[in-house]
Order: sequence, then C-alpha cells, then structure tokens
Amino acid sequence: MVVKSDRHNLPKLINFKSAATTDIKLTKPVYVGDTLYAESEISSKRKSKSRPNAGLVSVITRGLKAGREKSGELVEFMKYRRTFLVPFRGHWIEDQVNY
Repeated sequence: MVVKSDRHNLPKLINFKSAATTDIKLTKPVYVGDTLYAESEISSKRKSKSRPNAGLVSVITRGLKAGREKSGELVEFMKYRRTFLVPFRGHWIEDQVNY
C-alpha cells in the first residue's frame, strides 16, 4: 500500500487508529524501477458515536506512477478509501500528561 504521513505539518497524526480500508482498486501493474507517488484527499469527516473526544476521517488515496511515454504524465495504478480515528484538539494523550 502507498501510505504517506507528513510529520512536519501533522506530527501527532502518527497516533491515529485505522478503522477501515475499503474500495481497493489495482488498475495497472507496477514494475521495478517505476517512480511512485501518492496523493490523498479528505472525502468526509464526522464525530465518533462511541468516542466523544475523537472523529472519523475518510480519505481517498491514489497511487500514481510516471507513465511509460516520455510525456511525464502520471498514471493512476491504484486507489483506495481509508477511514481512521483522529482525536480532537486538546485530547491527545501527550497534551494530558505534559509529554
């Protein structure tokens, strides 16, 4: 799977809990030497029904690779949806224990 976390902008997201990965589509092969990229777009968010201090965020992630032609065009080779639990601001365990 193609998963990327930007630690500089969202350093505490490394603590999120994955709830589900669905709608996995593998549309093109990947070969040794291919240069791979990933992009994610938030598709929905809502408050958790079972955890009042957190919300569920869904993202659609696309795996891209440079096309075989010399046009430099990126080609999608996979796509999937992830849903994960993210604590609200001020509810990180590190915030509560002065970590």
